[in-house]
Amino acid sequence: MRKHGFLSLISVMLVLALMVSSMVGCKKTADESSVEASGSSEASEEKSEEPSEVSEETSAARTEESSKESSEESSEESSEAAPEEDLSLINPLTGEACEEGVRNRRPLAIMIDNVWIAVPSSGLSEAELFFETIVEGGATRIMAFFNDVSDDAVIGACRSLRHNYIEFAAGYDAIVVHAGGSNLAKAALKSTGYDDIDALGGGSSMFYRDSTRSANMGYEHSLMTTGKAFNQYWAESSMRTEYEEGHEFSMTFSDNPVVVGGVDMPNFTIDWGKSKTSTVEYKEETGTYEFTQHDQLWIDDQTGEAIPIKNVVVIQTDIWTCDDEGHQDMDLNGSGNGYFMVNGQMAEITWSREDDNSPFVYTYADGTPVEFGVGKTFIAIICLRGSVH
Repeated sequence: MRKHGFLSLISVMLVLALMVSSMVGCKKTADESSVEASGSSEASEEKSEEPSEVSEETSAARTEESSKESSEESSEESSEAAPEEDLSLINPLTGEACEEGVRNRRPLAIMIDNVWIAVPSSGLSEAELFFETIVEGGATRIMAFFNDVSDDAVIGACRSLRHNYIEFAAGYDAIVVHAGGSNLAKAALKSTGYDDIDALGGGSSMFYRDSTRSANMGYEHSLMTTGKAFNQYWAESSMRTEYEEGHEFSMTFSDNPVVVGGVDMPNFTIDWGKSKTSTVEYKEETGTYEFTQHDQLWIDDQTGEAIPIKNVVVIQTDIWTCDDEGHQDMDLNGSGNGYFMVNGQMAEITWSREDDNSPFVYTYADGTPVEFGVGKTFIAIICLRGSVH
């Protein structure tokens, strides 16, 4: 009985030991499994974080690359876009590109001989603007404006001044260049104090006599000057050589000017109404006009070629003889009728002018300002009985 009880006790103890051992094994297995699972989870998290960091770096790189490409494209587009027009490098008399400083430089407006025996004149292909009107005897004289001229240009022949031409120069704040003048012109210079260079006075060092012209045309048709003399004058003169502050330029230019109400008129005749006429022909291949006067082509004696005119303006006004010497006076203030020609088209316009020192202003019938083509402009002032046809 005791033996059986003892064996039973041993059996119970063995069962309990096995159970404890099993529980410990289970706990160990569960703990190991938990650790492995935890390690697997941490590895998974590390693995998950790596692609995220790569993704962020890749995204940042792509964003930077995209931004760089966008910046380059923007830069390319900016460089391809037309730059803003630098008005300091645009000639205000022609709308053409010019060297630095020319825009603000006062033009030199020289009186040019234009009677039949004195043509062809020299150096006019380098002028930017021309005024032509009637002087005594039904003849005409030209005022040619220069503010961008080469040293080797030979310019002339220079002739005497008439008082009306001072007003032409004043509208552009130009310095008048001449060889003496009529009594009316001298009086006007004295009363106004207008800036001038007189070849028969203090400006004589700028001029010389051309012996060939003197022999073939006459002494009075031989007074010449040069582009070099003009350029030296601008550089060294004590006279004001730049536009006055606030000076307004009256002409605007376009490569493709619109002619309001224009009609095709490539060829026409200007009749000054007092014996002088000029025929004008448009050359489509150059986009400019060529003039014929005194039965010959108006050319530059220095180049032998026609003087190319982009714009032609004709002003009609009252012109009358004002003294016993046959000098002419004219109504240049107020307003009146006129014509504008460019690119083979012609339109009627209205001209107006506030006072003796103002430039002419040109408008179409609807009030639209006249836009000039880029290039030289020729302005003819004719009497009321003159015509364009």
